[in-house]
Amino acid sequence: MNRMDQRFKEINNEKQKKFNNMNITEEQPQEFDPKVELINDLIAVTTIMEDYYRFHPANPKQENVVEEYAKLEAIKTKIEEDLNLLDIKVPDSSELDQQWANESE
Repeated sequence: MNRMDQRFKEINNEKQKKFNNMNITEEQPQEFDPKVELINDLIAVTTIMEDYYRFHPANPKQENVVEEYAKLEAIKTKIEEDLNLLDIKVPDSSELDQQWANESE
């Protein structure tokens, strides 16, 4: 299972846990609606596809992924600097990767 498939599985598990833990009133049935879940999954996949298409070779207005990544790195660095000014500990990417790996187990 690749990383994206694993992440989709985690998101769906989190959604299911949240759904099951909701404070359901009499007006809100506690039924899992597979159609709603499939529509939500379709929207999520379509959103990712639209984002990927920005860099797809078939896109006549294809963006350069290396340049866009560099822009995101600069934005990330700026946000981290701003957070450090507020004395907020920002985990580095290796800490986040480890945390994500531990949660996946």
